[in-house]
Amino acid sequence: MGNGKKFNVEVGDFYLADLLSEGNKTIIQELYAVLESDHYQYGKIKTLWAGKYSSVTVTFKDNQEAHKSFWNLYERPPKEEFWDDILKRRDLLVEPDIRERKGAFYTPKIWVRKAQEYLAKSLGEDWQDEYYIWDLAAGTGNLLIGLSTSNIYASTLDKADVIVCQEIAKKSGNLLERNVFQFDFLNDEFFDEPCREHGDSKFAVEGCEKCRKSPLPESLQEIIRDSEKRKRLVVFINPPYAEATSKYEMSKEKESKSTTKNLVAKAHKMVEKYKKSLGPASNELFAQFFMKIIKELDGCILASFSTLKYINSQNFIQFRTHFKAEFKGGFIAPSYTFDNVRVSFPIGFLIWDTSVKKSLRG
Repeated sequence: MGNGKKFNVEVGDFYLADLLSEGNKTIIQELYAVLESDHYQYGKIKTLWAGKYSSVTVTFKDNQEAHKSFWNLYERPPKEEFWDDILKRRDLLVEPDIRERKGAFYTPKIWVRKAQEYLAKSLGEDWQDEYYIWDLAAGTGNLLIGLSTSNIYASTLDKADVIVCQEIAKKSGNLLERNVFQFDFLNDEFFDEPCREHGDSKFAVEGCEKCRKSPLPESLQEIIRDSEKRKRLVVFINPPYAEATSKYEMSKEKESKSTTKNLVAKAHKMVEKYKKSLGPASNELFAQFFMKIIKELDGCILASFSTLKYINSQNFIQFRTHFKAEFKGGFIAPSYTFDNVRVSFPIGFLIWDTSVKKSLRG
């Protein structure tokens, strides 16, 4: 599986392919990894212009004996009524240490519902019709469950999550499949870059190898370009909480894990671009998300789950000089109600209007 890192596949994706299969063949062929009788296919990615697909084939080293022995003990697939719930909780098939390292925590349904209630209180009962909604750290899209509008965009870093989210979108009736896309928010650019030949166009021209295509749908690019439309963009997120640890604080047994977290939190264009604005807060992934939002999506509504460090931590003094917004409402939830959170601390869901420039206290 030498290409696993390139295609960002997890062990859980193979298990998902096994679980949702019949006759040793995955039923939902759109999944990132699928079981094809005696082998797996994964990483099926369509190239932007050519329309071709590339993928990796993985075979069994023991003539599939262990695989057959394991699945002979169980009946599969589960009842179809449970498929959506299984897909939505793909995160549980990712090893806890990997989830912790990425800082990815599934938002419990109780807090999803409460967050949507507070958005209605803060923005008005008709907010879904009057605003655009973008979850730019969507995972499998559970923050968007229950919304009734089609003005929704969902993006996430992992291709497998995008595919799962698109599969769920097919049945949702509100989230459009074309508005679900893979996007590295801390590294990728928002806009298409037409080549010189097509410089009169705002968007890349299909078929032109010199144009650079952004992962964002053209409709979302138009919203971001327009300062008035940005005021009606709600960035609704539960961003990753991974924190880079100071080397001076590391014990020998934690050094490897902490080094990985440093890479997770610091290996982004955002850190270099806004390091003076972030100050010591650059160690925090969610702070990097917030900084890019307030700098490059200026005027939007930021509605986010996060720790409260950006409100009260000494490490965020420099950050707070740049975070200017009006508080619209929110609530606090205990961290232990979130999966895979071992330490007790408050998690806030706070709504900010970044079009109104009000300073937080230092």
